[in-house]
Amino acid sequence: LVATVATREPHATAWQRFLPEGPLALLPVRDGYSNIVWSTTPARARELEALGPEAFADAVNEALRGGREAPASPAAALLASLAGGSGYE
Repeated sequence: LVATVATREPHATAWQRFLPEGPLALLPVRDGYSNIVWSTTPARARELEALGPEAFADAVNEALRGGREAPASPAAALLASLAGGSGYE
């Protein structure tokens, strides 16, 4: 699954988390945008594609945090600030 997201704050660091079904990467591009590349099963990809922006943000945040309440990395902290629904386009 590939998505482009708008971030509230520009960043220049790429982040990757290795999940049981495949890696999830947050890759900065330019002008406050990043690409998400999420390798997963076809069924999970269809589930993620069917989500609205806020639910997708929640899924990305949960995956980056590894199910923990507090952010596990600066990338999770960045995305946590976007979960209000308007951060993803």
